Amino acid sequence: MKKSLFTLAFMLCAILTFTACSDDDNAPQTPAEKQIEGTYTGDLNMSVMGAAQDPVADLDVVIANVSDGKADVTLGGFGFGRMTLSDMKTSATVTANGENSYKLSVAETTITSGEMAIKLSMEGTVTGNKASLTYQITPGSMPFAISAQYEGTK
Repeated sequence: MKKSLFTLAFMLCAILTFTACSDDDNAPQTPAEKQIEGTYTGDLNMSVMGAAQDPVADLDVVIANVSDGKADVTLGGFGFGRMTLSDMKTSATVTANGENSYKLSVAETTITSGEMAIKLSMEGTVTGNKASLTYQITPGSMPFAISAQYEGTK
């Protein structure tokens, strides 16, 4: 009798040991590039023809709608008086740049910000929760570009 109980207990333990639970990974996976979506807050340091301008603090950049190697990137408006620029939204190309790092780029394009035509290009990276973007912005008929370096965190 003891031998039968021991065998039964052994078989029960063996069955329980090799029983697998159902796969817990049934939720759809988010593409890795979607991780860069969000609002980044940081500083914009600018120069015009090599002369440094006053930096803009606490400026937002929003990265949204990341899909198929593209993303909407919106640089928040900044400036003062007649030199105020409204939000500048562009479509950027997104490519993997290593683990948890993505390169964003916008070839020179003309967008409308408020009522002003703006020539704009941008290159940069998003690594983890940090965005580092370099813009070339030429508002209206301005004869030279504003070079702007943005550093922000999500």
